[in-house]
Amino acid sequence: PDESFIISPKNKMHFEEVKVRGVSLEALWEKSLSPKTKEKIHALKNFDFNAIHYPTFKKGESLATRMSNGMILNSISKECEGFLGGSADLAPSNNTHLKHSGDFPLGQ
Repeated sequence: PDESFIISPKNKMHFEEVKVRGVSLEALWEKSLSPKTKEKIHALKNFDFNAIHYPTFKKGESLATRMSNGMILNSISKECEGFLGGSADLAPSNNTHLKHSGDFPLGQ
Protein backbone atom coordinates (compact mmCIF):
# COMPACT_ATOMS: atom_id res chain seq x y z
CA PRO A 1 0.00 0.00 0.00
CA ASP A 2 0.99 3.60 -0.60
CA GLU A 3 -0.27 4.65 2.81
CA SER A 4 2.21 4.67 5.68
CA PHE A 5 -0.36 3.92 8.39
CA ILE A 6 -3.50 1.91 7.81
CA ILE A 7 -6.33 1.06 10.19
CA SER A 8 -8.40 -1.82 8.92
CA PRO A 9 -12.17 -1.27 8.72
CA LYS A 10 -12.63 -4.07 11.28
CA ASN A 11 -10.32 -2.37 13.79
CA LYS A 12 -11.85 1.05 13.14
CA MET A 13 -15.31 -0.38 13.82
CA HIS A 14 -14.05 -1.97 17.05
CA PHE A 15 -12.64 1.36 18.28
CA GLU A 16 -15.92 3.11 17.45
CA GLU A 17 -17.85 0.48 19.43
CA VAL A 18 -15.51 0.89 22.41
CA LYS A 19 -15.95 4.67 22.23
CA VAL A 20 -19.75 4.40 22.29
CA ARG A 21 -19.59 1.93 25.19
CA GLY A 22 -17.20 4.22 27.08
CA VAL A 23 -19.46 7.25 26.67
CA SER A 24 -22.40 5.21 27.97
CA LEU A 25 -20.45 3.88 30.96
CA GLU A 26 -19.18 7.36 31.79
CA ALA A 27 -22.74 8.69 31.81
CA LEU A 28 -23.81 5.91 34.19
CA TRP A 29 -20.83 6.61 36.44
CA GLU A 30 -21.60 10.34 36.53
CA LYS A 31 -25.20 9.62 37.57
CA SER A 32 -23.90 7.63 40.54
CA LEU A 33 -21.82 10.51 41.92
CA SER A 34 -22.85 12.64 44.86
CA PRO A 35 -23.44 16.35 44.25
CA LYS A 36 -20.28 17.17 46.24
CA THR A 37 -18.17 14.84 44.08
CA LYS A 38 -19.70 16.30 40.90
CA GLU A 39 -18.79 19.76 42.15
CA LYS A 40 -15.18 18.72 42.78
CA ILE A 41 -14.87 17.13 39.34
CA HIS A 42 -16.29 20.26 37.74
CA ALA A 43 -13.77 22.38 39.65
CA LEU A 44 -10.89 20.18 38.47
CA LYS A 45 -12.04 20.23 34.85
CA ASN A 46 -12.29 24.01 34.93
CA PHE A 47 -9.22 24.75 37.04
CA ASP A 48 -7.18 27.74 35.86
CA PHE A 49 -3.65 26.38 35.74
CA ASN A 50 -2.42 29.80 34.60
CA ALA A 51 -3.32 31.21 38.04
CA ILE A 52 -0.85 28.95 39.86
CA HIS A 53 2.16 30.55 41.51
CA TYR A 54 4.83 28.58 39.68
CA PRO A 55 8.47 28.67 40.75
CA THR A 56 10.75 30.99 38.83
CA PHE A 57 14.07 29.95 37.44
CA LYS A 58 16.98 32.22 36.66
CA LYS A 59 18.21 32.31 33.10
CA GLY A 60 21.30 30.18 32.80
CA GLU A 61 20.64 28.43 36.11
CA SER A 62 21.79 24.82 36.05
CA LEU A 63 19.04 22.60 37.42
CA ALA A 64 18.19 19.01 36.53
CA THR A 65 14.92 18.69 34.64
CA ARG A 66 13.58 16.24 37.22
CA MET A 67 14.23 18.85 39.95
CA SER A 68 12.43 21.68 38.14
CA ASN A 69 9.63 19.29 37.18
CA GLY A 70 9.21 18.28 40.84
CA MET A 71 9.04 21.93 41.89
CA ILE A 72 6.38 22.63 39.27
CA LEU A 73 4.32 19.55 40.19
CA ASN A 74 4.39 20.57 43.86
CA SER A 75 3.27 24.10 42.97
CA ILE A 76 0.29 22.63 41.16
CA SER A 77 -0.58 20.16 43.94
CA LYS A 78 -0.44 22.94 46.54
CA GLU A 79 -3.06 25.02 44.72
CA CYS A 80 -5.15 22.43 42.89
CA GLU A 81 -7.11 20.17 45.22
CA GLY A 82 -7.45 16.74 43.69
CA PHE A 83 -4.34 16.96 41.53
CA LEU A 84 -2.56 13.63 41.57
CA GLY A 85 0.27 11.83 39.91
CA GLY A 86 2.08 8.59 40.16
CA SER A 87 5.56 7.20 39.91
CA ALA A 88 5.25 4.28 42.30
CA ASP A 89 8.65 3.54 43.80
CA LEU A 90 10.41 5.96 41.42
CA ALA A 91 9.03 9.12 43.07
CA PRO A 92 12.19 9.81 45.10
CA SER A 93 14.52 9.48 42.12
CA ASN A 94 12.43 11.38 39.58
CA ASN A 95 11.29 13.94 42.18
CA THR A 96 7.55 13.49 41.63
CA HIS A 97 6.49 13.01 45.27
CA LEU A 98 3.75 15.56 45.97
CA LYS A 99 4.52 17.18 49.32
CA HIS A 100 1.04 18.68 49.69
CA SER A 101 -0.82 15.43 49.06
CA GLY A 102 -1.18 12.14 50.84
CA ASP A 103 -1.11 8.59 49.62
CA PHE A 104 -4.21 6.53 49.00
CA PRO A 105 -4.81 4.15 51.91
CA LEU A 106 -4.31 0.47 51.13
CA GLY A 107 -7.42 -1.00 49.53
CA GLN A 108 -9.07 2.33 48.71
